[in-house]
This record gives sequence, C-alpha cells and structure tokens, in this order.
Amino acid sequence: MAQERCPFCLNLCEENICPHCGGERDAAVAESTRAQARAVNSLLTGRYQIGRVLSVNGEGITYLGYDIQDDARVVIREYFPKGLCTRQADGTVQVDDSVLLPFKSLMFDFTDIYKAVAENPAEGLQKVREIFLEEGTAYVVCELYDLPTLGQYVRERGAMPAIEARRVVLELCAALTPVHRVGMIHGGVSPSNIFIDEESNIVLTGFSTLSLRTRGSGIPEELYPGFSAPEQYEANLWQGSWTDVYGIGAVAYYMLTGRVLPAATERRAGEELSFSGVVGAPGSLLPAVGKALQMDSAARIQSIEELSAAILQSRQGDTSVFSIRANETLILDEKTRVIGKRPAAVPEEKTTVLPDRSQGPARRPRKKFSKGKIALLLTAFAATCCAAAVLVSVLIGVPLQLPSFDFFGSEPSVIDFPEPNTVPSLVGRYVDSVTSNAEWEEDFQFSIVYEYDDSIPEGIIIEQAPDPGVKMINRGIIILTVSQGSRNVQMPGLVGSQLEFALKTLGDMGIRYEIVESDAYAPGIVGQTSVVEGQTIDKTTDVVTLTVGASADESEESDGE
Repeated sequence: MAQERCPFCLNLCEENICPHCGGERDAAVAESTRAQARAVNSLLTGRYQIGRVLSVNGEGITYLGYDIQDDARVVIREYFPKGLCTRQADGTVQVDDSVLLPFKSLMFDFTDIYKAVAENPAEGLQKVREIFLEEGTAYVVCELYDLPTLGQYVRERGAMPAIEARRVVLELCAALTPVHRVGMIHGGVSPSNIFIDEESNIVLTGFSTLSLRTRGSGIPEELYPGFSAPEQYEANLWQGSWTDVYGIGAVAYYMLTGRVLPAATERRAGEELSFSGVVGAPGSLLPAVGKALQMDSAARIQSIEELSAAILQSRQGDTSVFSIRANETLILDEKTRVIGKRPAAVPEEKTTVLPDRSQGPARRPRKKFSKGKIALLLTAFAATCCAAAVLVSVLIGVPLQLPSFDFFGSEPSVIDFPEPNTVPSLVGRYVDSVTSNAEWEEDFQFSIVYEYDDSIPEGIIIEQAPDPGVKMINRGIIILTVSQGSRNVQMPGLVGSQLEFALKTLGDMGIRYEIVESDAYAPGIVGQTSVVEGQTIDKTTDVVTLTVGASADESEESDGE
C-alpha cells in the first residue's frame, strides 16, 4: 500500500495541513467528491498515485499524480465523459448498456489522439509517458511542466515583441505538423493550453477528442471564446487543419496586441482586425494572421504549412540577387518578382564624325566573293536561324517544326521539347515533405543548404531559388535553404547514463563530443561531462568531453601491465 502524500505537492505527508506547501487534504478530498473523481492517494497499475483534481470537462478529469517508479510528478488524464458513465465506490467506471456504444466510440477517439502525440513526438508537444486501460476506462500519463501558461505570461508582461510572437507561432506550427500529418487536429489551441519558458520555448498541451471541441456533439463542449473557430460552434460544419490555423492566428493576435478577439459567434465576416500598437512586425506577419482568422473556413489559410509559408514569405526578399552564372542572374524583386538577366550597362554616348562631303564620299575597297564562299555564307546563315529558333522554342516550351533542307521533297522533321514545369512555393514547408513528394521529385532536383536560425524551427525551408512560378525543364535544380534551428542548445544531463544513450542524445541534438575513458567509473557509464547540465552550448564551436568508465577488457589489460 502506498504511503500517504500531500495531494497538492505530493511530498510524503499524513497530516491534514501539509507542512511543505500548506495544502489542505480535506479540501482536495471534497473537490474529488464533487467531481466524481478517483479517491486521493488511490493507485493506478500499482505505479501512479492520484493527487488533487486539476481540471474537469465534458470528456474527463485531469489529476496531479505521482510516478512511484520514476519518483516524478506527472499529469494523469482520465476518460470520464459526463452523461455516459458513473463512478462506483471502489473507483471503477460503470457504463449503462444504452450508452455503451457512444462511450466506447468516444474512448477510442480519446486514446487515438494521445497515441498520435506519443507516436509522433515533436519539439513543443506535450510528452505522453503511457496510455493504458484500467477499471473500465482509459488513462493517459503525461509530463508535468512547471511553467507559466502563455496567458499568464502575456497578462504579466503585456504584448510580445513581434519577432518573439512570430517565433512562438512558428514553433506552434512545427509542433502541430506531425499530428496533422496523421489526420488529427488539436481543436483547443489557446493561451491556456500553451506553456512557455523564459526563452520563449513552448509546450502545447490540452489534446482532446473532436467531440469535446464541438458544440452539440453529445457531451458538454469545452471551447475557448476568442480562440475557437466558427465551425466549432456548429456540429454540422466541417473541421480540419484550418480549424487549428484559426486557433494559431488568434493566439498570434493575442501575443501581438495583448487583447483577446471577440468570440467567433460575435465576429462579423469581413470585419477588419485592429493591430494598433503593434510595431516592428515583419512585412508578412500581420497579413498572414489576418488570413488565418478569416471567418469563412474556405477563405482561410488551409494548412499549417501554408501558414508557415505565409509568415516566412518576406524572407525571400532578404537575398536580392541569386547568381546562376557569371553573366546571368535571377532577380528577386519582392514586389514584382521580375525574373531575367541582369540589365546590361548603358553604353557611353559617342560623337559620330561625318566625312567631309566636299571631298566626295569615302570609298572602301570592294571584296570579291566566289560562288563557293557565297554558298558557305548562306549555309551558316540558315544554321544560325535554326539555332535561334530552337532557343526560342526551348524558352517558350512550344514544339518547333524545322524544315529538313534536303531539297528532295521529304516530310519536315519535328523536334519535341518537354513541357516546362512550374516551380512550386516551398518556403515554410518541412524539407522532408518536399523531397519525399513523388510528383516534385519527378519534375525537379533539389539542392539543400542548411543554416542556423534562432527564429525558425529546425527542418523548415526558409528560402528557395528560383522563385515560385518560374518555368523549368529537364528536372531543373531548385536550391532550398533549410533551418537547422538554433545554434545554441542546453547541455542535457548525461552523468550516470549508458554511453550508447549519451551518444545518441548528443547526436540527435547536433552536439559534437569526444570520449575519454577512465577506470574511476563503471564500464560503459558516463561519469563526468566537461559541460555541466543546463549550460549553453554553441553547436558550431563547442565540443563536449565525456569521461566514461573503461570497458572490463581494457581495465584487465591495464591491471596486467
């Protein structure tokens, strides 16, 4: 049987008033009773101890919990839909036969969304530790984050600088992309479901079933006025990735202005948004937010990738000229997107000196041409004309019909040139989704250049050349500049871990390292690191030294010597 713990701080405590945090056990018990929740200090799977109730909604109950095995505080989410089940005295969940089908159907939706999060981990997503079934219902155990919500952050500090808000929006897009790829949406993107640290790194929480995020679905809905999309207020409207786009747009508006939009039911279609007080916003940010907040879902930006691309659109203007050859350049004009050769230098004006007519016209000696020379000149002229015609045909992509010039009445030959392919817009997309696209792979070749960018999540395309809309043939090469994320990362805690785990962790983070063996530690165990946990590392210059216990064979050899 588990020892009694304070339901508020989860320290060992048998008194009613906790000496550690001052929390009152009786108050937590009373709240659990009102919510029909599991009993305080009860156990799940013999591992997770229930603390106080954190929140209740139409889908279930969220508890503060304690992982006995890992000695860690966690968040426990219980599927307990209102109106579809009741709690028995022993903590089990009772479901009437008349509602068994909707109960189980909704439970599958509940576990599916958390499986999608667990199986597609991404920076910025809440970490799911375990999903299991017990006592007639489903439970999800998640990481607990001791951070303020974005709502608390903005209320305390006011509106964010535009550059910081832009970064948070892009991190949200990056976090949600893998979830959208498997056909799931969040539906509750709002400041209360986003945690943020001092460096503006975010964690998105609050995943749930579509039913909880839809009015009239059969269970009491949980919507967020000012952040929930118009289609979430009516059960007969389609929801999709564009629903989360609206939520991200509303969060962006909140960060930029410090103001919450009116609820979608109170907004009027076509009403202009006020960004008064916002300064220093990149040129494409505010228009992208406006498009994300369109009331008509069909007129709205449709996907996370489109939203990222719209926000990053002005990045194309950062590079004014992209060199292709020494004598030819691609002009990237942010307003007109003019493409062509660099304009030739204007020749200097010269004064033409006319000959003195009084002395008669100046004469040049005549040259005499033989018939053979004339025929040779005519042939060269015809070849030049043909070459020019072929070049024009290539540029415009139209098949060219050329005469054979055999003078024997044969049919003219036809040279077919492939249809040119139009370069797509790729900025804002994940590079993996571009290079794995079969249609694009057939039409183009991709050359990838990586660069560090503190404001753009890793793996997102930040520039492309040529620009969208350019015509290319024969699998032309598109050069993609891809973000490697921030060049600075925090050193993870690796002391005491297996060497294999440590090397994988450093490799995944892009941290360079070297290994030094020592008999002072157990074989294969990291005993010391040259950089302490939490210290900032520059991935381009710093090298971490791992001091690792020497293998048993090497230790024996050194002892023999």
